[in-house]
Amino acid sequence: MRFARPVLTRLVARASSLKREVDRFEVEEFRNEQKRTFTQCGLDWAASTAAVELFFHARGDARSDSSQHWEVAAGVVLAGGVNRVLEIGTERGQFTAFLHSLDSRIELTTVDLPSDNRRYITATTAARGDVENELSAIQATVTERSRNIDHLERVRFWEMNSVRLALVEEKFDFIFVDGDHTFPVVAIDAINAIRLVRPDGWVLFDDLISEQRVASEYGGAESTQILNVLEESGVASVTRFHKRLEASKLVNEVDRKYIALVRRNKTAP
Repeated sequence: MRFARPVLTRLVARASSLKREVDRFEVEEFRNEQKRTFTQCGLDWAASTAAVELFFHARGDARSDSSQHWEVAAGVVLAGGVNRVLEIGTERGQFTAFLHSLDSRIELTTVDLPSDNRRYITATTAARGDVENELSAIQATVTERSRNIDHLERVRFWEMNSVRLALVEEKFDFIFVDGDHTFPVVAIDAINAIRLVRPDGWVLFDDLISEQRVASEYGGAESTQILNVLEESGVASVTRFHKRLEASKLVNEVDRKYIALVRRNKTAP
């Protein structure tokens, strides 16, 4: 795409201004806030961070995703009492392998759409910049998932629409929700997770977005709105964490994303 010189000049000036803002932005107060939130939830920040670093070091991988859901999940598992885990949204299986690495005695069930599902194909293709076409994207992701989880003991992969969890009666100690972020599926995932977690268990929701942020085809503020309703109605207690602790992700308040650690309330009418 070619821009007229005045437009190009404005774009360059805007980018330069943003860079200056990012360079001046102070992240430390957000890191301290995150540490305090860990402590309030009874989670160990230092141990959680070390567990994430150890996982990538052991695999010889460079960490490409700086999302704090890795650290929060580690904190929950390391705190103890987690024997059965449900993950909604397997994708490449790297996070599944990470959860298993925290305690190989865990019984872990992970759910994702069939690879011929159109929603799965679209999302998977969009997530990969290292492939040429849809077929290559699916093949690469399925191969990577198999490499990450097929050899793990006590790991079940359910290839199905997560909506079908409505038919499941098992209970889990910890559930991670990172599937379809659009309505109505994200709402069904949330209700299923609250129903399937044991009363004093944890549910971790990824990708909470501000209602002021422009939505994409993969979702907007739906998760934020759903958790607000669950909290306001007394169904669950919600603790929010910053998703990323980088200046470029925090400098614009509207663009900040969150993750939420949820506990189902024990009281019922």
